[in-house]
Amino acid sequence: MTRWALALVLAAGCAAGKSAAVAPAPMPAREGPHDEIEQLSAKIGGRHVVLNARWWSGVEPCSVLDSIAVTKAGATITIAVREGSSGRDVACIDIAMLKVTAIDLGDLEPGAYTVVASQGSAPGIAVTVR
Repeated sequence: MTRWALALVLAAGCAAGKSAAVAPAPMPAREGPHDEIEQLSAKIGGRHVVLNARWWSGVEPCSVLDSIAVTKAGATITIAVREGSSGRDVACIDIAMLKVTAIDLGDLEPGAYTVVASQGSAPGIAVTVR
């Protein structure tokens, strides 16, 4: 498959609104800027909460999820995703890819929480743990 055909296949997959699930691969020396989260969602099972954060980014190995930052201040939980380059010596295509990652918050105390993204356009979401 030629480079252009591959780019068209990738573009078609991204245009269809499908997101690629990604997991952090820590690269402390290569960490890039925070990426802009466009959507947050939560799954609650009893007291256990798992978030999904969705954002647009470049393709791997040029844009790789480095880490996820979670901070809790009272009833507000703030989420950030950080990406960087894998450091491999490759040519990077300029194409966007929709990514999603699961963020396991573990068991939370009963109560009402607000989850917000530290960057991006994602509206905050309300999470109630009973």
